[in-house]
Amino acid sequence: MKKTKKVLSNTWIISIFSPIITTIIISAFTAFIKQINFFDAFKLLLSWILKMITFRVPLYVIALAIILFVLVIYLYVKTEETKESNLPNWLNYTKEQYKSWTFKWEYYLGYNNKYEIKDLRPVCQCGCELSMKDKHKNRWYNEGILLCPNCENTYPTLNRDVLEDFEKKLIHSIKTGNYPENINNDEN
Repeated sequence: MKKTKKVLSNTWIISIFSPIITTIIISAFTAFIKQINFFDAFKLLLSWILKMITFRVPLYVIALAIILFVLVIYLYVKTEETKESNLPNWLNYTKEQYKSWTFKWEYYLGYNNKYEIKDLRPVCQCGCELSMKDKHKNRWYNEGILLCPNCENTYPTLNRDVLEDFEKKLIHSIKTGNYPENINNDEN
């Protein structure tokens, strides 16, 4: 399903098939408005296309064009699979426990063709994003508290030093290959 979405969202596929689909829809709508029998019109169109093809283009050229089209699509899908399989395994490493918190983050490929860590944030152990609260269950917190809206677990607030320390530890873990081998982040 993922491969099909990728192929169908390709710019070339969209630019080729969008006008064809649009023409079919507009023709059907026009036939409906003008009360033309759509099936008769479609049959006439097919017979006209068949006459044009059989008289001007040999059948083996049509067969070769279809085979070539299928081959190009197949090669494109295989190339995309190869690109995905050549990505480093650490790109799946997006969650880790550090002191009192569980952190999640994403990677983005920058303009310098290097991956950058983005959106580093604490999350609850249940996977839900945390909210910053000043008050929870009739208790006021001077520095605030991180609260899970799902299970109501509470966590201490973070300061910039903790985030910077964790990011340095994270970068070191990636560079040394010291990250979990069985990376499973399906629990977003």
